Amino acid sequence: CCAKPVVPCAQSITGQLPPPEAGVASGLVVTPASGGGNWPVIDWAHGTTGFAQQCAPSLLSEPFESGALFIAPDVVDRGWAIVATDYLGLGTAGPHPYLIGVPSAHAVLDARRAAAQLEEARLGEQTVVWGHSQGGGAALWSGALADAYAPELDLAGVVALAPASSPPALIGGVADVTGGSIFASFAIAAYTAIYDDVTYREYVRPGLEPIVRTLAGRCLSEPGTVVSILTSLGLSADPEIFSTDPTSGPLGGRLSENIPPATVSAPLLIGQGGADDLVTPTAQSAFVDGWCADGQSLDYTVYPGLGHLALVEPGSPAIDDVFAWTAARFAGEPALTGCHRVEP
Repeated sequence: CCAKPVVPCAQSITGQLPPPEAGVASGLVVTPASGGGNWPVIDWAHGTTGFAQQCAPSLLSEPFESGALFIAPDVVDRGWAIVATDYLGLGTAGPHPYLIGVPSAHAVLDARRAAAQLEEARLGEQTVVWGHSQGGGAALWSGALADAYAPELDLAGVVALAPASSPPALIGGVADVTGGSIFASFAIAAYTAIYDDVTYREYVRPGLEPIVRTLAGRCLSEPGTVVSILTSLGLSADPEIFSTDPTSGPLGGRLSENIPPATVSAPLLIGQGGADDLVTPTAQSAFVDGWCADGQSLDYTVYPGLGHLALVEPGSPAIDDVFAWTAARFAGEPALTGCHRVEP
């Protein structure tokens, strides 16, 4: 505990998940090094680190930066604690439900439940879920399921940054993104492992299945290392792995099932980079259109010129907004109701 100044006190947690995704998920709890306790909690849902068991952020040298929480020291400096799930199958037995909503949300919410049992952490009750990319989708699902699945939690808000809100749009567009084959390999590995009707044979180009399986075993130990992974496999270019449109047939149906429902009762903030080529602003705005039409209250802001990672890096205006918005939720200030959008 207290091994790193920027992570004053970190402890491992595990929690048993209920059926249908029975298993154990690991994670971390981080608290300020001094003070009276009763810390408000940021329940962090990390961005993509991989599909394989060894890709858990808690096992990597930089557990928060690997999942894109570059501002962890600033969170703790504000007197807030961090609870960070690894998700099922990362750090523990799998398969990891990459871009699969219900078990991802359960892992986020169960991590918060498990952390509450650590008396020495002296956590408060107030909780805001934060997530980025894969974790942004998990955050949306956590908000959607919280009332039914974890009604005892004091969920003061949900923040989703560049969320993978539409798995069909994300996986359908990976061919246009540098390193997109890596994200596609994680998705096809997860969906073939969890859904019996999705197979490599139907979707992966003949002869590429060994490469796709190898890609799925690599970790993104740092965001942005996708090119080095491809190079390590002797690939000079991103392979086009799909032989069939992944948004069609059984895979397309399963991807669509994992679009989160507009049932978030807690205040909701969604941030999106205007120059994001992985989770595109076009796809995100279409998702927000649907949620607003369904009556979901939310604050949605597109930040011009910011890419997928730049959105969450220190100095990003999105981070300033997230801190201010979260502090207001912890202070008990009422959030705006209705659909509020700031787009260029």
